[in-house]
Amino acid sequence: MLLATYVFTLWANIKTPLWGDDYCRIIPPSLTEPFALAWRDYFHWTGRFFATAATYLALEIGRYWSPLLFDVVNGAIFIGLILNVLALAQLAAGLTRTPRLTDVGAIDVAFVTLLLWWLPRDFAEVALWKTGSIGYLWAVTGELWVLRLALADSPEERPWVLLSAFILATILETLSLFITGFLLVWCVLCWQREGKAPWQLATAHALGTIFVLAAPGNFVRAATMPPSPPLDRLIGVIGNLGSLFDPYWIVAALVVAFAYWSSARSVRRAESLWIVLAAGGGWLFAPAALMYIGIVLGVPRAALAARVSLPASVFFVCYLTALFLRRPVSVVRERCLGLILAALLILHCAVVIPHLDRLAQISEEWVNNPQLKMGPRADTMLPLVRVGGKIVYARKDVFFEGLTMNKDYFLNSCFAHAFGVKSVVARP
Repeated sequence: MLLATYVFTLWANIKTPLWGDDYCRIIPPSLTEPFALAWRDYFHWTGRFFATAATYLALEIGRYWSPLLFDVVNGAIFIGLILNVLALAQLAAGLTRTPRLTDVGAIDVAFVTLLLWWLPRDFAEVALWKTGSIGYLWAVTGELWVLRLALADSPEERPWVLLSAFILATILETLSLFITGFLLVWCVLCWQREGKAPWQLATAHALGTIFVLAAPGNFVRAATMPPSPPLDRLIGVIGNLGSLFDPYWIVAALVVAFAYWSSARSVRRAESLWIVLAAGGGWLFAPAALMYIGIVLGVPRAALAARVSLPASVFFVCYLTALFLRRPVSVVRERCLGLILAALLILHCAVVIPHLDRLAQISEEWVNNPQLKMGPRADTMLPLVRVGGKIVYARKDVFFEGLTMNKDYFLNSCFAHAFGVKSVVARP
């Protein structure tokens, strides 16, 4: 199941073309220029130094050599996210103190895979799009790995682990702040219980959080945004919170309910039902998601894209996974669950494959247009394309960022620069 998931994710990454900001990060071949540009951005736009450098490097390689290397790595990181969710759910559910892959089955992997694709607001934007993957998928996967290390009986704190924790803390500011807070609280609890507290891991991560939050570029970027008073941010966060839940949650809840169906007699009493829903300690993921959303209140509303809520969605996925892993097991029910999830996976492919094929076709028609070969003085006109009636569309398995009718818009300018023409404008 893991192998099938990886193959499909690899195909989806290969199919996903460059969009929008990707073209702005394409630079001539160089080993040092990506880091020099990221250092410049650290003082003039964003504190995400390592993520920005990785984006420049990945797109530089992909443009002048092959994007396949990025696709292979990005697919593997998604598999890492699945494994991290399963491991943390096992720990929270109280099923084991040392999570092992052999403790879960193909049904569990399929369940988590579907949850991660369809419960977040815009999976394609954060896990397939090149720029979005590095900034969000890599951050969430890495931070969940840090949580696994901290919760282990003997926390790993070798130098390479501490350096990794520092770098991971510099990718996504809101999640970094949340994880640092958790690590510090966890260290205090371990100290009070006379257990081994991962102080070095927490310190390394906290230093990474300080590095990303204190970047001068953050303040420069904030100055370009419209004022966002507390009430304005609250309204934005409420809207963002609402985007975490949609009809796909009903399908997930029905699958979990079916997993417990044969034990209906044992959960008829209210107190028993609450014990089941608590999923051991799995219920803690729900307040963790809400606490993360609380941190998002510090983000100006203009920067509050739906992708910022990805960590909260993943925490809810962890809760549902903990609940699912504690299901009573019987041969008949497991076979039925397998058939249900197999049908959902087939439906998943039937929906995703045509969508990604269509997006790849749009990009192919643009980049192969003969006008883009007319030289640096050419003013080119490409077909105006909308997805879902919008120039920018991000929803579940679809992410699209199209060219506009304004040749001076930054995405048009980046596209024109990447193909060596004077200007690009889109017309119906």
